[in-house]
Amino acid sequence: MTALPEAKLAREAEMSYAMLAMVTDYDCWHPDHDSVTVEAIINTLMANARLSQEVVSQVVPRIGEGFDSPAHHALENAVITDRSVIPAATRERVELFLGKHL
Repeated sequence: MTALPEAKLAREAEMSYAMLAMVTDYDCWHPDHDSVTVEAIINTLMANARLSQEVVSQVVPRIGEGFDSPAHHALENAVITDRSVIPAATRERVELFLGKHL
């Protein structure tokens, strides 16, 4: 129930990352909330799905082409090893993420 691994992995891949989290129930932490039923969770889940689709459909077009973020350049200074001593096999192994920086 945490987004930390996804956020860190996105940063390492130089991807911008945003999370849209939707609550389905409060029974695990809210002492004054009624007991939760499967039906209530499914109803909330379906409403959240519709709302999430609406949010994404309105937000994505606002980002626009050419969007640049510091995340897109996160690895520019990550490799401090002299590029001339990096073996070809290592370069090939890290090509997907570091190719443009090597």
